[in-house]
Amino acid sequence: KVDRYAPYIDKVIGNLFKKGDKTHYILNVDKQDDINFRDLNKLMDNIEYIINEINTEFNFNENLDEFFVKINLQSPGKLELIKAGKSLAILAYLLNLVSCGIDPKTEKDPQIKSIATKIQGKLNNTKTIIDTLDIDTDDLTQPFANKTKKNGN
Repeated sequence: KVDRYAPYIDKVIGNLFKKGDKTHYILNVDKQDDINFRDLNKLMDNIEYIINEINTEFNFNENLDEFFVKINLQSPGKLELIKAGKSLAILAYLLNLVSCGIDPKTEKDPQIKSIATKIQGKLNNTKTIIDTLDIDTDDLTQPFANKTKKNGN
């Protein structure tokens, strides 16, 4: 019986997945040194802001109070975001765009293009924090690797 190992198996298989009605998004922090409190706090604030904007832009009407995090940061470590609904998957895609250096104006989906353009400053700031925390950008782009290749980006 491996049920008790399920959370560990899920995180090894991929960093963006759905389990039940919840989306899980894993950020692998590779920073070896101490993590600056303000950097981590700013990352969390930016993520919350972006999720709120996505929820509004796409009219998801998601319960924003049901947004959870599991943190195991011993430099390096994992930050797991957990949320019911679709907004976390869109956040993951937007972070993929900025991690790849893709200009949101080239995005083909009009809603993604609209939200990415609207919050481009916040996305760029989040990318800076991702770099500061040495969050593995290969992991950020992995769930979208096939889509990026198909679009020629």
